[in-house]
Amino acid sequence: MLIIRNNQVQVLEEDLQKRHHDVFSEILQKCCPETAEALGSKGVNEWILAGREAAAQKGFLASVNVERYIHLMFLLNERDLGESPQTAWVTTILGWPDVDEDYKMEALEKRAQAEMIARLQQQIIKD
Repeated sequence: MLIIRNNQVQVLEEDLQKRHHDVFSEILQKCCPETAEALGSKGVNEWILAGREAAAQKGFLASVNVERYIHLMFLLNERDLGESPQTAWVTTILGWPDVDEDYKMEALEKRAQAEMIARLQQQIIKD
């Protein structure tokens, strides 16, 4: 019989979390290269940690929604979503009463898509 001690479980959990963090960091760097390049490797890691904390403070508890929140930060190139005039809509959506985190996240993603399309259209017009 194999017995795993508590300290061994803790070491395994920490290793798993680090691996997950590293893979998530790589994914973000590939899908949002401009933001990742501007931040550098250390900055990407700092944004991920800050995003995890911010997502939890804003009511996102499911790990999938925490990752989606961080992904939005990178897509919109804004560490503090909802703090600037460009993303004030985030605060509005997060303030919806009696709405679960999945629905709020879906609304945030849809609005972010619309914002990104508008940015691209403005860029096309300028060019």
